[in-house]
Amino acid sequence: MTIVQTILTIIDSHSWQLYQMDVKNVFLYGDQQEEIYMKLPSGMTTSSPHDVYKLRRSVYRLKQMPRAWFEKFCSTLIDLSFT
Repeated sequence: MTIVQTILTIIDSHSWQLYQMDVKNVFLYGDQQEEIYMKLPSGMTTSSPHDVYKLRRSVYRLKQMPRAWFEKFCSTLIDLSFT
């Protein structure tokens, strides 16, 4: 919280404009680094109850997605010449 207060103080002292945004599906834009397999949720029909499926895209609640998104975010900032 101290960092947030410091940043807000700097913004206020320079009379800069502050914008806020919320991206509700941000973790869906990370690139998966490894192969992930999963069973279908209950209620979805499959040809066999023992089938597993390889994910081609990100889904919510994968513990890898916050890290994958952060890596993509950092590489984008570096590509835009931020330091």
